[in-house]
Amino acid sequence: MSLGKKLKDIRKQHHLSQRDMSERLLMDQSTYSRYENDKSTLTLDIINRIVTEFNVSLDHLLQSESKTIVIDPKTLTYNNLVQMDNYYAVPKSVMEIMLQQQQNITLLLLQIAEKNI
Repeated sequence: MSLGKKLKDIRKQHHLSQRDMSERLLMDQSTYSRYENDKSTLTLDIINRIVTEFNVSLDHLLQSESKTIVIDPKTLTYNNLVQMDNYYAVPKSVMEIMLQQQQNITLLLLQIAEKNI
């Protein structure tokens, strides 16, 4: 079952419209609709809100038929990964790679800032 379908099921179980659901998740209705229709990938922040607001198991929400978690890497930060690790076991190797990438980006930004000063 897709993540969008799971969102729709949660919404219907709570007898909410898309507008009501979007308000509870602090987003525009059009944004919520894209998530529910699998047109956009949920950020970890939104996933956290769903888990908290609707008392849903993170495993249930993220686990697909193939038991694969799909996360948009553009929205993944080290802090989000640490937060996700509190809910779901993230391999240490992934955590180390994310930390190294964040450190590399920070160094690059500092070098760019020094050249522009």
